[in-house]
Amino acid sequence: IPALFAIWTLTGGDIRGKWVLVTHVTDGDTIGVGRGWRYQKVRLIGVDTPETVHPEKPIETFGPEASDFTKRQLQGKRVHLEFEPTNQYDRYDRLLAYIFLSDGTLFNAGLVKQGYARVIAPSPFRYYKEFKSYEREARKANLRIWSDR
Repeated sequence: IPALFAIWTLTGGDIRGKWVLVTHVTDGDTIGVGRGWRYQKVRLIGVDTPETVHPEKPIETFGPEASDFTKRQLQGKRVHLEFEPTNQYDRYDRLLAYIFLSDGTLFNAGLVKQGYARVIAPSPFRYYKEFKSYEREARKANLRIWSDR
């Protein structure tokens, strides 16, 4: 059994709470991660970027820019996932997570700070006040989604 556990871990194992590789960026707030042979779609907690791939909505202003920002920052990089104790999956069966870069930066917050995302809170989350503060700053500075464009 220890040998089987080692094989399972080295070839994938549970991706939750581990360092994983960002293998795909769907849009600004949804990515795909892998560890070994395991793949999981991940929705970033607390943020909502303009739509680019929604089947029933048109491409929204700054959607492509938000997607490009996420791709430049995350594609092919190792990230650490953290979760809220409740609501680990959304209604589309995507894992809900905070994305931390190798330098400790919380990527979700960066989207809000840079004006690529607004804060959403379908349920309470631990960084809500911090994210709302960043949103107010981005709005005040007329950054991207908060600009007149």
